[in-house]
Amino acid sequence: MEWTGMLLTSLDRKWTKRCALVGAHLVITPLSFLWSYGNLAPYLDSYYRYRCSTHGCADGSSDWVLNLFLASGLPGMLCVGRLAKRVGLPWLGLVSTLLCGLALIASSWTVGVSMAASTVLLGAVNGVAMGTGINVAMILVNGWAPEKSSTFTASVTCVPPVLAFIQNQIVTAFVNPRNMRPDVAEHSNAFFSQDEILDRVPEVLLILAGITLGTQVLATLLISNPPNVNTDHGSGSRDSYSTSQAFRSPVFWINSLHMAVISYGLILKNGSVKSFGLLYISDDNLLTALSSVIPLVEVAVRLLFGVLFDRNVLSLKDCLVISLSLNSILFSLFYFAPQVSFSAYLLLILGLSVSHGQLFVLFTVVTLRVFGPDNFAMVYALGFLVNSGAVLLAGGLFTPILQSVGWFGLFITC
Repeated sequence: MEWTGMLLTSLDRKWTKRCALVGAHLVITPLSFLWSYGNLAPYLDSYYRYRCSTHGCADGSSDWVLNLFLASGLPGMLCVGRLAKRVGLPWLGLVSTLLCGLALIASSWTVGVSMAASTVLLGAVNGVAMGTGINVAMILVNGWAPEKSSTFTASVTCVPPVLAFIQNQIVTAFVNPRNMRPDVAEHSNAFFSQDEILDRVPEVLLILAGITLGTQVLATLLISNPPNVNTDHGSGSRDSYSTSQAFRSPVFWINSLHMAVISYGLILKNGSVKSFGLLYISDDNLLTALSSVIPLVEVAVRLLFGVLFDRNVLSLKDCLVISLSLNSILFSLFYFAPQVSFSAYLLLILGLSVSHGQLFVLFTVVTLRVFGPDNFAMVYALGFLVNSGAVLLAGGLFTPILQSVGWFGLFITC
């Protein structure tokens, strides 16, 4: 029996639907790490350098975390595609909750003993939780509100950036309340060596764990399987593709490659906005504010484009062109913007956020509209296959490119 059956037996179908859709907005919260990590990364890298007891921590960096995070979403999505009908969405929501909690809580200990273990927890384990949560949320949206799937997809994917905005304020206010500046600059990085800051790094991971776990537990209690949900083998409607047909479609690969390209840029922007900015803008609170603006802009973009999709104001091809063009043009200017002024850096980051804000909405809407609902969960998960390969490749390239040609060369790769 579903847990929601015990909680909602006295409610009619309308309230069950409303609760399930609220749950869809909350179960996706592990994705907030994609926007909060860029603000957390300078503190983690400083902690590895000055507090980690394992040999090699001081010379390492956490560049791989976001790459593993996005790449590891694929196993979680595939798990949902195969198991949703067999075990139910509430149980899969619980899996996401437990994995996310494990990753954040355990990493508060591993940051002091092993950078590699922390990277696996925050990247791979947390990524599986994220992928599970995303696919559960998308099935709920497409099952309970198929007529407004674009709008609800936009609103669901707005929750993680909004949560990241709150998390970024909490992280900086807790770790660096006095707005202390990085006091060590080496090569292409700036570090904090102040004990006052380093002492708080493990604790802030526990705070993030508490915030994310709280929202996911509530989501698990609210969600319920939508009626006649098709998540494994379709009903064979003429408007739906089989998984193999979708995999052979050129549109599938265009959609997947677009996601891979924009994900590469998203990781680079989110991961370096503060680390790179600190080299030229020493105000930590100001850069935290900038990191916090990113998710809010992406929220507005998602909502806007979700409505435009549903009203057929913009075609999917229009959005692909806008997204790719902004990503390419603005990354060619990334290196120079903070050297000009903070205002120039702000405008550049906001422009990139318009490009990247379309990512999850566009990918989801193309998958549903082109390939149909019958095998949505599996096609959606397979679409991340190309993306996973791309972000793993990027993880191996970021540090060598940065060390050989510097930040300018790294940004130009976009």
